Amino acid sequence: MEYTLYDHHKRYRTWSGELRRRYGQKVCKIPLNAGFGCPNRDGTCGISGCTYCSGLQSGDFGGDPSLSIEEQFAQMRAVFDKKWPGAQYIAYFQAGTNTYAPVDVLQSFFEPVLAFPDVVGLAVATRADCLPEPVLDYLADLSRRGITEVYFLGDVLGKGPAVGEVISLLRARCSGAVYGNWDKLVLHGKDVERFGASYYRERLSAEDRAYLLSLPESLEIDFCGRSVLMYHGRFSINCVVTPMFNNSRDNVEKALYRFGPHDITLMGDAHHPFMLTHQGRFLMNTGAVGNPCDRMPLASYLILRDENGVFSSEHVRVPYDLNRAVSIALHTPQLPMLETYINETVTAVYSRSYKPNPNTPQTNPWEELPLSVYHLQTGVLGLREPLDKLLHNQLRDHPAKSYLLFGITDGSGLENAPLAHDTRIIGVDINEDYLRACRKKLDALQNRLSLVKMDLSSSLRFAPRAEVVLANLVLEYIGVNPFARQIAAIKPAAVSCAVLHGAAGLALSTEIERQFREVELSHLTDAMEELDYRLTSLTSEPLPGGALLLRLDFTQ
Repeated sequence: MEYTLYDHHKRYRTWSGELRRRYGQKVCKIPLNAGFGCPNRDGTCGISGCTYCSGLQSGDFGGDPSLSIEEQFAQMRAVFDKKWPGAQYIAYFQAGTNTYAPVDVLQSFFEPVLAFPDVVGLAVATRADCLPEPVLDYLADLSRRGITEVYFLGDVLGKGPAVGEVISLLRARCSGAVYGNWDKLVLHGKDVERFGASYYRERLSAEDRAYLLSLPESLEIDFCGRSVLMYHGRFSINCVVTPMFNNSRDNVEKALYRFGPHDITLMGDAHHPFMLTHQGRFLMNTGAVGNPCDRMPLASYLILRDENGVFSSEHVRVPYDLNRAVSIALHTPQLPMLETYINETVTAVYSRSYKPNPNTPQTNPWEELPLSVYHLQTGVLGLREPLDKLLHNQLRDHPAKSYLLFGITDGSGLENAPLAHDTRIIGVDINEDYLRACRKKLDALQNRLSLVKMDLSSSLRFAPRAEVVLANLVLEYIGVNPFARQIAAIKPAAVSCAVLHGAAGLALSTEIERQFREVELSHLTDAMEELDYRLTSLTSEPLPGGALLLRLDFTQ
């Protein structure tokens, strides 16, 4: 009997040999630890684990769970690269039971890792009883996607850090790319320093610059028997086609016929994922990774499929680590348009769109409440000096490198605050006028101050990393539960709050009174205890009129 000999003259085909045959080079598994639990350890099915697991559960050789998946991958890849330079990789979610979580949580781990350079697939360690139908459907969908080519539709430069890394990814992973209007502005434009053009130009290597300059304005391919045009979507067209605006027939036709008639036209400029049809032709926007502009802060991309000659398309939304994105931006020195970048990343709302309709009530009146009304109120209640003193005491009692201030208003109390020279302040407020006043007042702190516009009472979790959270006279307006949701996402070492007690019946302005709800202290302490924070200090200061200014400090 004759045998076909495969890897190294073996009489069988090895898995490593098959991967090398399929991908043309060595493929390595990189073990990762995403911190997943297990039903046989958390009491659901048992507490001792399965017989084949170690005392620490499976995945002893996986990454350090204190590191992000990106950091674990980079650390392990550096080791593998020494032995097999130029290898490709399978991301191996080894530690724990890696489908023991809701599908959206699995998405937030699995899909971003598939975008890592040279990752060709996933290996997922799990248990059979942790594969319910939704999880199986999701894994099957991941497998079916089978993406073979990736195209990039412009705007490498602008609004965000990591320019070099992005270009490296493009060159490594993309079959084609076009330049965007931001790329054109930074490389060729004049009078664009308000966008930080010089910042990005200075961080381009000669090789990266040459690559960007080589990109075409458009690409054409044939797909599934149809002609496909790809371009950024704005040049010389005085319109942007997006559901954010009224799309006139004329604008749609301009976008469709900019480079002549094509069956499918793909754009990226407006960020908003959508599909339009016009006279039998398709006009689609891929969406965007950082700001899809549809109030859904999930990365968006578009898949075109050829299913046995039948054309189909799908917009895919992928959760990603918003906290890490914000944290990287906050710690990138001199990053232009920092606040705009953070706001758009967290909210998926374009900074210059969605102008409020004056005939439509605002979801949160504080967004329009004048600063003069707030100042008048603090003066009437005798709060100005006590609040400044309290803030100074909070900073003194909780020394840290980073503080997150909820409801920073105009920054009162921070002008002469006892801050170390390298201390970073992140201020959050819903009112744009307050933030402008704060920026002006705290000009001396500009290099260490970041301001973010956000409604803290919304369901969105805003969680840049900070050691200490300060929230003075905020809980009365956003509520305990939304506050606890934010704290759960941030996980600071300490939390210090100030609330008014016994303020009912005082001379609150009409605008403020409508929003004011006295905080039930037991509700607050219970909510914090559920997050493993204990009340370590409770102090009070009497105010004119009989009210008390209470300070509550929590630590883990």
